[in-house]
Amino acid sequence: MFNIKNLSQLFRSPVPRKPGLLRSPTYIANDPRKVYIDEVLSAAPVSERPTEFFSRYAVEHIAKFEYDQDGLGSCVAETGSRVGGVLEYKETGNLYKPSVQAIMAYIKTRIEKNTKEGAWLESSPKSFGNWGAPFEEQFPSEYTLGWSEFIKDVRIPEEIEKIGYKLKTKGYAFTRNNFDSIKDSIWAGEGNVVHGGIMLDRPGWKTGNVKTPTTANLSGHSIPFIGYDKENIYSGNSWKGWGLTIYLKKVIIDSNNYYYIKSNESDFDIQIKGIAKLGEDYNDTKYLFNGFTYIDLPDEVALKTKMYQLIRDPNFTKEVHAVDSEVRHRIVNNFSLKQGADLNHWIWKEGDSIPTMDIQKWDQLKEGAEFLFLPPDYATISF
Repeated sequence: MFNIKNLSQLFRSPVPRKPGLLRSPTYIANDPRKVYIDEVLSAAPVSERPTEFFSRYAVEHIAKFEYDQDGLGSCVAETGSRVGGVLEYKETGNLYKPSVQAIMAYIKTRIEKNTKEGAWLESSPKSFGNWGAPFEEQFPSEYTLGWSEFIKDVRIPEEIEKIGYKLKTKGYAFTRNNFDSIKDSIWAGEGNVVHGGIMLDRPGWKTGNVKTPTTANLSGHSIPFIGYDKENIYSGNSWKGWGLTIYLKKVIIDSNNYYYIKSNESDFDIQIKGIAKLGEDYNDTKYLFNGFTYIDLPDEVALKTKMYQLIRDPNFTKEVHAVDSEVRHRIVNNFSLKQGADLNHWIWKEGDSIPTMDIQKWDQLKEGAEFLFLPPDYATISF
Protein backbone atom coordinates (compact mmCIF):
# COMPACT_ATOMS: atom_id res chain seq x y z
CA MET A 1 0.00 0.00 0.00
CA PHE A 2 1.35 3.42 -0.95
CA ASN A 3 1.96 5.97 1.78
CA ILE A 4 4.42 8.72 2.62
CA LYS A 5 6.45 6.46 4.93
CA ASN A 6 6.94 3.84 2.21
CA LEU A 7 7.91 6.54 -0.26
CA SER A 8 10.50 8.02 2.11
CA GLN A 9 12.07 4.57 2.57
CA LEU A 10 12.63 4.32 -1.19
CA PHE A 11 14.81 7.42 -1.14
CA ARG A 12 16.43 6.84 2.23
CA SER A 13 20.22 6.74 2.17
CA PRO A 14 22.06 4.46 4.64
CA VAL A 15 24.76 7.11 4.83
CA PRO A 16 24.15 9.54 7.69
CA ARG A 17 24.53 13.25 7.17
CA LYS A 18 27.47 13.03 9.59
CA PRO A 19 29.12 9.58 9.25
CA GLY A 20 30.40 9.95 12.80
CA LEU A 21 34.21 9.91 13.08
CA LEU A 22 35.51 13.05 14.77
CA ARG A 23 39.11 14.24 15.01
CA SER A 24 40.27 13.68 18.56
CA PRO A 25 41.78 16.51 20.59
CA THR A 26 45.46 17.14 19.91
CA TYR A 27 46.55 16.05 23.37
CA ILE A 28 44.97 12.63 22.75
CA ALA A 29 45.95 12.25 19.10
CA ASN A 30 49.59 13.04 19.97
CA ASP A 31 49.76 10.90 23.10
CA PRO A 32 53.48 9.98 23.43
CA ARG A 33 52.62 6.69 25.14
CA LYS A 34 51.31 5.12 21.94
CA VAL A 35 52.50 1.58 21.25
CA TYR A 36 52.48 0.59 17.57
CA ILE A 37 51.92 -2.86 16.10
CA ASP A 38 55.39 -2.92 14.52
CA GLU A 39 56.92 -2.37 17.98
CA VAL A 40 54.88 -5.25 19.35
CA LEU A 41 55.85 -7.53 16.45
CA SER A 42 59.53 -6.68 16.79
CA ALA A 43 59.37 -7.96 20.36
CA ALA A 44 57.27 -11.01 19.48
CA PRO A 45 57.78 -11.89 15.79
CA VAL A 46 55.18 -13.94 13.92
CA SER A 47 55.38 -16.01 10.74
CA GLU A 48 55.78 -14.20 7.44
CA ARG A 49 52.71 -12.33 6.24
CA PRO A 50 51.05 -13.96 3.20
CA THR A 51 50.35 -11.89 0.08
CA GLU A 52 46.60 -12.28 0.53
CA PHE A 53 44.61 -12.88 3.70
CA PHE A 54 41.04 -12.50 4.96
CA SER A 55 40.26 -13.12 8.63
CA ARG A 56 38.06 -16.19 9.08
CA TYR A 57 36.55 -14.65 12.24
CA ALA A 58 35.69 -11.30 10.66
CA VAL A 59 34.46 -12.88 7.40
CA GLU A 60 32.12 -15.27 9.19
CA HIS A 61 30.87 -12.51 11.51
CA ILE A 62 30.09 -10.31 8.49
CA ALA A 63 28.28 -13.21 6.83
CA LYS A 64 26.07 -13.49 9.93
CA PHE A 65 25.43 -9.80 10.75
CA GLU A 66 24.80 -6.89 8.40
CA TYR A 67 25.31 -3.50 10.06
CA ASP A 68 23.26 -0.35 9.41
CA GLN A 69 23.84 2.82 11.40
CA ASP A 70 20.47 4.03 10.14
CA GLY A 71 21.29 7.69 9.80
CA LEU A 72 23.03 8.14 13.17
CA GLY A 73 26.66 9.22 13.56
CA SER A 74 27.49 5.95 15.33
CA CYS A 75 30.19 4.50 13.05
CA VAL A 76 32.83 4.32 15.81
CA ALA A 77 30.53 2.18 17.94
CA GLU A 78 29.39 0.16 14.88
CA THR A 79 33.01 -0.73 14.17
CA GLY A 80 33.69 -1.39 17.86
CA SER A 81 30.73 -3.76 17.89
CA ARG A 82 32.10 -5.59 14.86
CA VAL A 83 35.56 -5.91 16.41
CA GLY A 84 34.16 -6.99 19.78
CA GLY A 85 31.96 -9.58 18.11
CA VAL A 86 34.89 -10.93 16.11
CA LEU A 87 37.01 -11.29 19.26
CA GLU A 88 34.19 -13.07 21.06
CA TYR A 89 33.78 -15.44 18.10
CA LYS A 90 37.49 -16.22 18.12
CA GLU A 91 37.46 -16.97 21.85
CA THR A 92 34.21 -18.90 22.22
CA GLY A 93 33.18 -20.00 18.73
CA ASN A 94 29.83 -18.20 19.21
CA LEU A 95 28.55 -15.47 16.88
CA TYR A 96 27.06 -12.46 18.67
CA LYS A 97 26.66 -8.77 17.91
CA PRO A 98 27.68 -6.44 20.78
CA SER A 99 25.18 -3.65 21.40
CA VAL A 100 26.05 -0.58 19.33
CA GLN A 101 23.91 1.65 21.53
CA ALA A 102 25.62 0.49 24.74
CA ILE A 103 29.08 1.12 23.26
CA MET A 104 28.02 4.55 22.01
CA ALA A 105 26.54 5.43 25.42
CA TYR A 106 29.74 4.44 27.23
CA ILE A 107 31.78 6.49 24.76
CA LYS A 108 29.74 9.68 24.89
CA THR A 109 28.56 9.67 28.51
CA ARG A 110 31.61 8.26 30.28
CA ILE A 111 34.65 8.94 28.09
CA GLU A 112 34.09 11.98 25.87
CA LYS A 113 31.41 13.47 28.14
CA ASN A 114 29.78 15.53 25.42
CA THR A 115 26.79 15.24 23.11
CA LYS A 116 28.50 15.96 19.78
CA GLU A 117 27.25 13.63 17.07
CA GLY A 118 30.03 11.17 16.33
CA ALA A 119 33.04 10.05 18.37
CA TRP A 120 36.82 9.82 18.49
CA LEU A 121 38.30 6.64 17.07
CA GLU A 122 40.26 5.72 20.22
CA SER A 123 37.15 5.99 22.44
CA SER A 124 35.93 2.56 21.34
CA PRO A 125 38.94 0.50 22.52
CA LYS A 126 38.97 2.53 25.74
CA SER A 127 35.29 1.73 26.22
CA PHE A 128 35.89 -1.99 25.71
CA GLY A 129 38.77 -1.89 28.19
CA ASN A 130 36.55 -0.45 30.90
CA TRP A 131 33.09 -1.92 30.33
CA GLY A 132 33.07 -4.41 27.45
CA ALA A 133 29.55 -4.50 25.99
CA PRO A 134 26.34 -6.50 26.32
CA PHE A 135 25.02 -8.23 23.22
CA GLU A 136 22.22 -6.79 21.09
CA GLU A 137 19.87 -9.50 22.30
CA GLN A 138 20.49 -8.27 25.87
CA PHE A 139 20.33 -4.53 25.08
CA PRO A 140 18.91 -3.89 21.58
CA SER A 141 19.99 -0.67 19.85
CA GLU A 142 17.02 1.67 19.36
CA TYR A 143 17.89 3.60 16.21
CA THR A 144 14.53 5.37 16.30
CA LEU A 145 15.71 7.36 19.31
CA GLY A 146 17.15 10.79 18.78
CA TRP A 147 20.89 11.15 19.26
CA SER A 148 20.67 12.71 22.72
CA GLU A 149 18.64 9.74 23.99
CA PHE A 150 20.62 7.09 22.09
CA ILE A 151 23.83 8.00 23.95
CA LYS A 152 22.48 7.98 27.52
CA ASP A 153 24.14 5.30 29.63
CA VAL A 154 21.29 5.41 32.18
CA ARG A 155 19.22 3.45 29.66
CA ILE A 156 21.47 0.42 30.26
CA PRO A 157 20.20 -1.58 33.26
CA GLU A 158 22.92 -2.28 35.82
CA GLU A 159 22.49 -6.04 35.57
CA ILE A 160 22.84 -5.87 31.76
CA GLU A 161 25.97 -3.72 32.03
CA LYS A 162 27.57 -6.30 34.34
CA ILE A 163 26.79 -9.11 31.90
CA GLY A 164 28.69 -7.15 29.24
CA TYR A 165 31.86 -7.01 31.33
CA LYS A 166 32.92 -10.36 29.88
CA LEU A 167 33.76 -8.54 26.63
CA LYS A 168 36.35 -6.34 28.35
CA THR A 169 39.69 -6.17 26.55
CA LYS A 170 43.18 -5.83 28.00
CA GLY A 171 44.58 -3.11 25.77
CA TYR A 172 45.35 -2.20 22.21
CA ALA A 173 48.15 -1.41 19.81
CA PHE A 174 48.04 1.35 17.20
CA THR A 175 48.42 0.76 13.49
CA ARG A 176 50.27 3.38 11.51
CA ASN A 177 48.32 5.14 8.79
CA ASN A 178 49.65 3.14 5.85
CA PHE A 179 48.70 -0.11 4.14
CA ASP A 180 51.71 -2.12 5.34
CA SER A 181 50.94 -1.46 8.99
CA ILE A 182 47.25 -2.23 8.50
CA LYS A 183 48.13 -5.48 6.72
CA ASP A 184 50.53 -6.44 9.52
CA SER A 185 47.77 -5.84 12.05
CA ILE A 186 45.19 -7.86 10.11
CA TRP A 187 47.65 -10.74 9.78
CA ALA A 188 49.14 -10.68 13.29
CA GLY A 189 46.60 -8.81 15.43
CA GLU A 190 44.04 -10.32 17.76
CA GLY A 191 41.04 -11.58 15.81
CA ASN A 192 42.79 -10.49 12.57
CA VAL A 193 40.69 -7.35 12.39
CA VAL A 194 41.62 -3.66 12.66
CA HIS A 195 39.44 -0.86 13.99
CA GLY A 196 40.25 1.69 11.27
CA GLY A 197 39.34 5.19 10.28
CA ILE A 198 39.40 7.12 7.00
CA MET A 199 38.54 10.43 5.41
CA LEU A 200 36.15 10.18 2.47
CA ASP A 201 33.73 11.74 0.08
CA ARG A 202 31.11 9.57 -1.63
CA PRO A 203 32.50 8.40 -5.02
CA GLY A 204 32.74 4.62 -5.27
CA TRP A 205 31.30 3.76 -1.89
CA LYS A 206 27.91 2.63 -3.17
CA THR A 207 29.49 0.00 -5.43
CA GLY A 208 32.35 -0.76 -3.03
CA ASN A 209 35.14 0.18 -5.45
CA VAL A 210 36.23 3.10 -3.34
CA LYS A 211 37.90 6.12 -4.89
CA THR A 212 40.18 8.57 -3.15
CA PRO A 213 38.50 11.85 -2.26
CA THR A 214 38.28 14.40 -5.06
CA THR A 215 36.67 17.25 -3.14
CA ALA A 216 37.53 19.31 -0.09
CA ASN A 217 34.23 18.33 1.54
CA LEU A 218 35.47 15.31 3.51
CA SER A 219 33.93 13.35 6.37
CA GLY A 220 35.52 11.00 8.87
CA HIS A 221 34.29 7.41 8.95
CA SER A 222 35.18 4.37 11.05
CA ILE A 223 35.36 0.93 9.42
CA PRO A 224 36.75 -2.53 10.29
CA PHE A 225 39.60 -3.70 8.05
CA ILE A 226 39.18 -7.45 7.59
CA GLY A 227 41.46 -8.51 4.73
CA TYR A 228 43.94 -7.57 2.04
CA ASP A 229 45.54 -8.69 -1.21
CA LYS A 230 48.68 -7.45 -2.94
CA GLU A 231 47.26 -4.05 -3.96
CA ASN A 232 44.18 -3.46 -1.79
CA ILE A 233 42.77 -3.57 1.71
CA TYR A 234 39.15 -4.54 2.37
CA SER A 235 36.72 -3.44 5.03
CA GLY A 236 33.24 -4.07 6.25
CA ASN A 237 30.89 -1.11 6.58
CA SER A 238 27.77 0.01 8.44
CA TRP A 239 25.92 1.37 5.40
CA LYS A 240 23.41 -1.37 4.60
CA GLY A 241 22.99 -2.05 0.90
CA TRP A 242 26.23 -0.35 -0.16
CA GLY A 243 29.40 -2.17 -1.17
CA LEU A 244 30.80 -5.17 -2.99
CA THR A 245 29.82 -8.80 -2.71
CA ILE A 246 33.00 -10.87 -2.63
CA TYR A 247 33.48 -14.63 -2.88
CA LEU A 248 36.10 -16.37 -0.76
CA LYS A 249 37.74 -19.78 -0.46
CA LYS A 250 39.38 -21.36 2.55
CA VAL A 251 43.12 -21.80 2.86
CA ILE A 252 43.74 -24.61 5.34
CA ILE A 253 46.67 -24.11 7.72
CA ASP A 254 46.07 -27.19 9.88
CA SER A 255 43.14 -29.15 11.32
CA ASN A 256 42.15 -26.21 13.55
CA ASN A 257 43.13 -23.15 11.53
CA TYR A 258 42.28 -21.59 8.20
CA TYR A 259 41.81 -18.24 6.55
CA TYR A 260 40.23 -17.02 3.30
CA ILE A 261 41.41 -15.67 -0.03
CA LYS A 262 39.39 -14.20 -2.90
CA SER A 263 37.76 -16.46 -5.47
CA ASN A 264 34.74 -16.12 -7.78
CA GLU A 265 31.04 -16.91 -7.74
CA SER A 266 31.49 -20.28 -9.43
CA ASP A 267 33.98 -21.61 -6.86
CA PHE A 268 33.70 -20.33 -3.29
CA ASP A 269 33.18 -21.41 0.32
CA ILE A 270 31.55 -18.24 1.59
CA GLN A 271 30.31 -14.91 0.25
CA ILE A 272 30.01 -11.61 2.10
CA LYS A 273 28.41 -8.35 1.05
CA GLY A 274 28.71 -4.70 1.97
CA ILE A 275 32.48 -4.73 1.46
CA ALA A 276 34.61 -1.70 0.55
CA LYS A 277 37.81 -2.17 -1.46
CA LEU A 278 40.42 0.55 -0.93
CA GLY A 279 43.04 0.64 -3.68
CA GLU A 280 46.66 1.72 -3.50
CA ASP A 281 45.69 5.34 -4.19
CA TYR A 282 44.07 5.33 -0.74
CA ASN A 283 47.44 4.46 0.82
CA ASP A 284 47.91 8.08 1.80
CA THR A 285 48.34 9.58 5.27
CA LYS A 286 45.92 12.35 4.30
CA TYR A 287 43.07 9.83 4.16
CA LEU A 288 44.02 7.09 6.66
CA PHE A 289 43.83 7.39 10.44
CA ASN A 290 45.98 5.44 12.88
CA GLY A 291 43.80 2.45 13.72
CA PHE A 292 43.80 -0.13 16.50
CA THR A 293 44.16 -3.84 17.04
CA TYR A 294 42.56 -4.89 20.34
CA ILE A 295 44.16 -7.23 22.87
CA ASP A 296 41.49 -9.43 24.39
CA LEU A 297 40.96 -10.90 27.86
CA PRO A 298 39.34 -14.32 28.27
CA ASP A 299 35.69 -13.87 29.27
CA GLU A 300 36.10 -15.44 32.70
CA VAL A 301 39.01 -13.12 33.43
CA ALA A 302 37.30 -10.01 32.05
CA LEU A 303 34.38 -10.49 34.45
CA LYS A 304 36.79 -10.20 37.41
CA THR A 305 38.82 -7.20 36.28
CA LYS A 306 38.29 -3.52 36.90
CA MET A 307 40.24 -0.40 35.97
CA TYR A 308 41.67 1.53 38.89
CA GLN A 309 44.00 4.43 39.48
CA LEU A 310 47.09 3.89 41.59
CA ILE A 311 47.60 6.11 44.64
CA ARG A 312 50.71 5.62 46.76
CA ASP A 313 50.75 6.42 50.45
CA PRO A 314 52.85 9.49 51.34
CA ASN A 315 55.56 7.27 52.82
CA PHE A 316 55.91 5.37 49.51
CA THR A 317 55.32 1.98 51.07
CA LYS A 318 54.09 -0.93 48.95
CA GLU A 319 50.66 -0.53 50.49
CA VAL A 320 48.37 0.16 47.53
CA HIS A 321 45.16 2.12 47.32
CA ALA A 322 42.73 2.37 44.43
CA VAL A 323 40.21 4.99 43.43
CA ASP A 324 36.96 3.78 41.93
CA SER A 325 34.14 6.30 41.30
CA GLU A 326 35.91 8.77 43.57
CA VAL A 327 35.91 6.29 46.48
CA ARG A 328 39.36 5.49 47.92
CA HIS A 329 40.01 1.81 48.77
CA ARG A 330 42.94 0.11 50.40
CA ILE A 331 43.81 -3.11 48.57
CA VAL A 332 44.80 -5.72 51.14
CA ASN A 333 46.82 -8.70 49.98
CA ASN A 334 49.39 -11.13 51.27
CA PHE A 335 52.02 -10.48 48.62
CA SER A 336 54.02 -7.46 47.60
CA LEU A 337 53.32 -5.48 44.44
CA LYS A 338 56.48 -6.85 42.79
CA GLN A 339 55.58 -10.42 43.68
CA GLY A 340 52.12 -9.82 42.34
CA ALA A 341 53.58 -8.70 39.03
CA ASP A 342 55.78 -11.80 38.90
CA LEU A 343 52.82 -14.06 39.56
CA ASN A 344 50.61 -12.34 36.98
CA HIS A 345 48.12 -11.35 39.65
CA TRP A 346 48.35 -7.75 38.60
CA ILE A 347 48.18 -6.41 35.07
CA TRP A 348 49.43 -2.88 34.64
CA LYS A 349 48.39 -0.50 31.87
CA GLU A 350 50.14 2.85 31.83
CA GLY A 351 47.79 5.25 30.12
CA ASP A 352 46.92 3.74 26.74
CA SER A 353 49.94 1.51 26.29
CA ILE A 354 50.16 -2.25 25.98
CA PRO A 355 49.92 -3.93 29.41
CA THR A 356 53.34 -5.09 30.50
CA MET A 357 54.71 -7.42 33.14
CA ASP A 358 58.14 -5.74 33.31
CA ILE A 359 58.50 -5.56 37.09
CA GLN A 360 61.35 -3.05 36.79
CA LYS A 361 58.72 -0.45 35.95
CA TRP A 362 56.61 -0.91 39.05
CA ASP A 363 58.77 1.44 41.11
CA GLN A 364 58.40 4.06 38.37
CA LEU A 365 54.60 4.19 38.55
CA LYS A 366 53.32 7.70 39.06
CA GLU A 367 50.30 8.80 41.04
CA GLY A 368 47.21 8.51 38.87
CA ALA A 369 48.60 5.80 36.56
CA GLU A 370 45.88 3.40 35.42
CA PHE A 371 46.10 -0.35 35.72
CA LEU A 372 43.86 -3.38 35.54
CA PHE A 373 43.43 -5.15 38.87
CA LEU A 374 42.98 -8.92 38.62
CA PRO A 375 42.97 -10.74 41.97
CA PRO A 376 43.86 -14.46 41.88
CA ASP A 377 41.00 -16.80 42.74
CA TYR A 378 42.54 -17.80 46.07
CA ALA A 379 43.58 -14.30 47.24
CA THR A 380 41.92 -12.52 50.14
CA ILE A 381 40.94 -9.09 48.84
CA SER A 382 39.10 -6.53 50.96
CA PHE A 383 38.13 -2.91 50.38
